[in-house]
Amino acid sequence: MSRLRGPRANYPSSLTLVRRIVAALFPRVLDEPALPPPLQAGAIVPAVTMKELRGACRRIKDHTAPGPDGVPNSAIKITIDKHPDIFLQVYTACLRSGVFPACWKRQMLALLPKPSKPPEEPSSCRPLCMLNTAGKIFERIICDRLEAITESPGSLSDHQYGFRKGRSTTHAIENVIATA
Repeated sequence: MSRLRGPRANYPSSLTLVRRIVAALFPRVLDEPALPPPLQAGAIVPAVTMKELRGACRRIKDHTAPGPDGVPNSAIKITIDKHPDIFLQVYTACLRSGVFPACWKRQMLALLPKPSKPPEEPSSCRPLCMLNTAGKIFERIICDRLEAITESPGSLSDHQYGFRKGRSTTHAIENVIATA
């Protein structure tokens, strides 16, 4: 809470209340195991490069709370710096097999109470889900690759504004006004 610059607040103490808040914030969806999509004939997934790995590591902050594995971000980054070959092999194998390891998807939930809200209401808590750093780095590598494809010339329409770097709703509104 100190990093959020908010006042210290009391966390929900009743287990029943915590369960009700979690159920409201994270409704259950029947989870069917997803099979990785088959690769197109002759498709080759390029190996993760040192540049991709280092770029992903640079974007991970050192002093944030660790995920469920308890390994601090700085420790993973130091390990990657000392033995990048191991991580390059693991991330490349994950990409080529189309598998995102389940242990990297687990999260640790912290419910941060919002000030001046009734504590018994689910909307009065802000959920914070902390993930393992190895998964965050893999997500960043995937995201960077997707952005490189979608931002390349001829891939997305110039009228696509959502979920793109350097574009926003404001740009779309300006375009509508200019057209009008």
